[in-house]
Amino acid sequence: QSTWGFFLYLFALMQRSEKEPWWFRPLAGAVAAMSAESITLPMDTIKIRLQLQGELAAKGTPKVYNGIVDCALKIVRGEGPSGLFKGLIPGISRQALYQGVKMLLYE
Repeated sequence: QSTWGFFLYLFALMQRSEKEPWWFRPLAGAVAAMSAESITLPMDTIKIRLQLQGELAAKGTPKVYNGIVDCALKIVRGEGPSGLFKGLIPGISRQALYQGVKMLLYE
């Protein structure tokens, strides 16, 4: 309930014609970056696994995955759906800090 109220407060700030507080843009950048990281992380996990498989195949290791869909299915079957989100906390922390600081310094 309190999180929803906070977002409604931020939305109301955006609708006013007065200048928003100094922390508004860094916070908005951090929230946007965390959302984007959360949405794109499963595809990034699949991409990295396929890239690593290619490097290992060059050294003679047999292939495990046969494409994007096969990789996603094997990760979900073997590790559960959370396997697609490995590294989420460090990823969103990095993005929140990077975008928050960037918005603070450049805006």
